[in-house]
Amino acid sequence: FGDRRFRPVALEELPGLTCKVSILHSFEPCEDAYDWELGVHGVRITFATTRLLCPCSSTFYSATFLPEVAAENGMDHESTIRQLVRKAGYSG
Repeated sequence: FGDRRFRPVALEELPGLTCKVSILHSFEPCEDAYDWELGVHGVRITFATTRLLCPCSSTFYSATFLPEVAAENGMDHESTIRQLVRKAGYSG
């Protein structure tokens, strides 16, 4: 897949790669953006924006982090949400 946040994996990097599988299920709506535990819960955001010149046209965004992403990268709640918005492709 084309995740623009990272450069493509080079052939010589393949022997050093490992793979983990995480399964996320049963997402629940949260009361606010900080209603989840770092390192315990996966986080999914979805939102839409409209353009001022054409309010009838919306752009939809969505991104998910596994539970370990925030903890492994030393993120707090706010930086996790900011990175999710970036991962979703929103630049506004």
